[in-house]
Amino acid sequence: MHRQSLSALAAASLLGLTLSAGASFAGTSERAYGDVNGWNVVALLDGTRFTGCAASHQQIDGQAGIAYSADGNWMLLFEMPTPQGEIPAQMSIDGRSWNFSVIGQGNRVSFGPSLQMMDAVRAGSRLTISVQGASFTTTLTGSSAAMTMIQTCVNRRGG
Repeated sequence: MHRQSLSALAAASLLGLTLSAGASFAGTSERAYGDVNGWNVVALLDGTRFTGCAASHQQIDGQAGIAYSADGNWMLLFEMPTPQGEIPAQMSIDGRSWNFSVIGQGNRVSFGPSLQMMDAVRAGSRLTISVQGASFTTTLTGSSAAMTMIQTCVNRRGG
């Protein structure tokens, strides 16, 4: 099965698309922007239209991603097995927990976090997200620098 990069999935999610695992994202592309503290940052495009920027880093279990849309919305994405559709989830960052819904897409979850969650991502060191018995843990080392680079990327429209 063809596997898409997490940033391509972020682009699709930022466009509001609900796609099945392994789907082809026609017209969706990414352009390298930079690397910072173990995070790879890319500009996201739908054809020639700039849609936002995203950062990802590889963990043992898969990739974790942070995306920021051109219209100013954050998104978090994690590679992990999930059912399809809207499902309950729990996320903890350094002992602080939140319960909310995510969109499960078979092999990943994505959601638009609150600003409080994003502040915790920026300042935190370890994040665990749990969805119906599956969990994904990632280090947040470098997340503050990655988020700053993502915002700069969006402000410069990927250039």
